[in-house]
Amino acid sequence: MLVIVSSMATSATAGSDMDTTEYDRTTFPEPAPFTGGTLADCQNFILSIRKYARAVGRFRDSAWIADYVACCLNGEAQLWHIQLPTEVTEDWIKLQRAFVEHYSHPNSNQ
Repeated sequence: MLVIVSSMATSATAGSDMDTTEYDRTTFPEPAPFTGGTLADCQNFILSIRKYARAVGRFRDSAWIADYVACCLNGEAQLWHIQLPTEVTEDWIKLQRAFVEHYSHPNSNQ
């Protein structure tokens, strides 16, 4: 689970070195492992990855997201991912398209 901390307000007392900054702590869960399923399951996984990447400040880092996705796959989805070309598995934009293409077909999870 990721904890995002942002500064809300700072106040200082005269003659004091104590930091009295108030913090807003927001927890953001890591995406659940994806094992395959329906197109809706795939869409939910992609959305959870996008939200997580934004939360950790990596939303525009396609290679980092693609690498992270590989760590979030199990079962059928992991086996499918392994057989994809490297040019797809290393690029989040291409990888999203591959996910949608694969899980758009009714028999894709077999």
